[in-house]
Amino acid sequence: MVKPLNYWNLSKFKPHNIQKDCFESTKKIFKNGFPDHQGILYDGRKSILIFGLIDMGGGQYYCWTVFGENFKKFHLRFVINYTNRYLNMLQYKSIHHIIRKDMPWTKKMMSMAGFEYVRDEEEATEHWIKL
Repeated sequence: MVKPLNYWNLSKFKPHNIQKDCFESTKKIFKNGFPDHQGILYDGRKSILIFGLIDMGGGQYYCWTVFGENFKKFHLRFVINYTNRYLNMLQYKSIHHIIRKDMPWTKKMMSMAGFEYVRDEEEATEHWIKL
């Protein structure tokens, strides 16, 4: 199940241990409200992922994700299917996503969703794109 991201469900979300450090900065992005295209995915009553698209203009979007502590490998297929269906509804030219190298399942998720590796951004991150 997917629901729009809001203050209540964001406050209840528990990030995966490996992403706890970036969760606080993610919450600060929404101090003035939630733009379109932000969501939370559930497996039953357990939240598994928060995600969103930030409109950069001109049909370009920046995609962000934070995995929840309840995320399992078998959730990848659901996330990919939902993401691709959602992106097909948008008129986009490109979707950009920066992923961490220390989270190997994100590379698999990106390639399964049709993203391609572009370049290393920093020592610990990579830039992927979907055209």
